[in-house]
Amino acid sequence: MLASGTGQKRLVSNGARPSWSPFVSTRNLVGTGGALAESASGFLYGRRGDVTTSLLVFDTVTPAGARITAQTPAGLNAPNFVFEVTAADAIRSLSFQNDFYQRRIMVIDPATSLVPTVTGALVDFNASTGKVSSVLPYVANRADGSADRGPVRRGGALIFYRTFLSVWDGTGHNLAPHGATEARFDSRSGRLLSVH
Repeated sequence: MLASGTGQKRLVSNGARPSWSPFVSTRNLVGTGGALAESASGFLYGRRGDVTTSLLVFDTVTPAGARITAQTPAGLNAPNFVFEVTAADAIRSLSFQNDFYQRRIMVIDPATSLVPTVTGALVDFNASTGKVSSVLPYVANRADGSADRGPVRRGGALIFYRTFLSVWDGTGHNLAPHGATEARFDSRSGRLLSVH
């Protein structure tokens, strides 16, 4: 429903049993700056119960007044949380950390030549742990507008067509060091299935 209480829509049919996620957050998943994200433009964090299990921090080329959005892509209603982070100009740095005793993983390093071109990223949080399970930074393809297309549903998958620069798993391994143009997510679980 809308914030006003109008526009109510049924999510499951009569007799269906929804699968509730164990991923519970008592605070907003999106923030701007502050001690948790140091001096970054924004951050996402995952929780399991009252324990913060992951932190993803991003910054933009012009942090002051930059418009940053993080939303769940249309058509994906699943236990895992998938967010699409976009900036009004470009994302200059992006990193995440699962469990605070592990090292921070630099997905986009501000010292690299990719700084002016990264415009967004898909971020997948594991429902049962609250940890980041994959991060896919991408470059908008201004020529054909493919980066602006919503996901395509095919069978049980949602397919995103982007110019992905890399595909990082939750342990910091780059699964596509040469990039990819297609990412498939399971529409029921929200889990990343494959990239091509």
